[in-house]
Amino acid sequence: IFYAGFSIKKRMFFQNVTTIFTFGFFATLTSAAAISAAAASVLHTLGMTPQMVLQTSLALGAVCACSDTVAILQIIDKRAYPVLYSIVFGEGIVNDAVAVVLLGAVDNLASHHTHLDVAVLLELLLSFLGLFVSSLLLGASMGLLSALMVRHIFKPSHDCDREVLLLGLLGYISYLLADAWNLSAIMTVFFCGVTMSHYTWHSLCPTSQALTVHTFRVAAVLMEMILYAYSGVNVWTTTLWQQPAADIRKHLRHALALASVMLVAAVVARVAFTYPVSALLSRLQSCAPESQRHISMLDGTTIMCGGLTRGAITLALAYHHFSPGREGMPTSDHQVSGCLGCCCPVVTCSACCF
Repeated sequence: IFYAGFSIKKRMFFQNVTTIFTFGFFATLTSAAAISAAAASVLHTLGMTPQMVLQTSLALGAVCACSDTVAILQIIDKRAYPVLYSIVFGEGIVNDAVAVVLLGAVDNLASHHTHLDVAVLLELLLSFLGLFVSSLLLGASMGLLSALMVRHIFKPSHDCDREVLLLGLLGYISYLLADAWNLSAIMTVFFCGVTMSHYTWHSLCPTSQALTVHTFRVAAVLMEMILYAYSGVNVWTTTLWQQPAADIRKHLRHALALASVMLVAAVVARVAFTYPVSALLSRLQSCAPESQRHISMLDGTTIMCGGLTRGAITLALAYHHFSPGREGMPTSDHQVSGCLGCCCPVVTCSACCF
């Protein structure tokens, strides 16, 4: 996430910011609502209390609303289709940020609620906006601090090692501060990366500029590989496999049923949102500059498929959120395994199909 913010192409991003935020913000909330409703319909049959059904279904909706646009970006030629590439890339970043903040808002939701009503939705909205703004300000502040330190402390000598370490450590410190203050740490580190790329990177010496880009890219790819490997190994070490064979089959059926309805809900919500909104945006921007007239039917299909894949962020949030012992979350081993287990098929099927 830090590298995504650090490597963002700001000119194309802000040229298409309306389209990017429309898909990244509203499409994410639509997918989260559809997935939550589908998950709740299955969780009612698993013996959970109404409070737990509400908390778990909302959390699953936020977790599984995170998209992974890496696969679709590999087949888009950024030079031939710069606008489409910018939209898909920007939507993926905004999508992850919105989903993470939404999950934080779900965490802050009072545990005594048993169903959604106007009061619950208002509480969720206020928590979401508070987390979003606070995390943004903290990340931007740490990025500006790094720019000041580079310009006034390291600029005379331009020590490459210290400059690269400064950016990495301040990015990590922003993550730790957000986590300690119960903010959205991923949102904070993303905006820290965006601010560093705009203000700090241009003050680095040429060697440090190249070194930061390649170092953070290698670290990002390495962490993603480790996460996938950890997820695969953890499937076979969960306490689910210590249950009797009959219980294992029952829990696997529950997890697969939950994953199936969530995947169908995600597809339906994405299709129902993408094509009408793409047509509307194209009509509204028909008088815009040529660089912003972008969304054809084929482009809409590409955007739709890009928003259906799930990847590393989904797995990371699932393992972070559904860890045993979290307040308001499933408490028994098979319920925890079921919630974690349903996320792995969602990620696998979405990556293979779309």
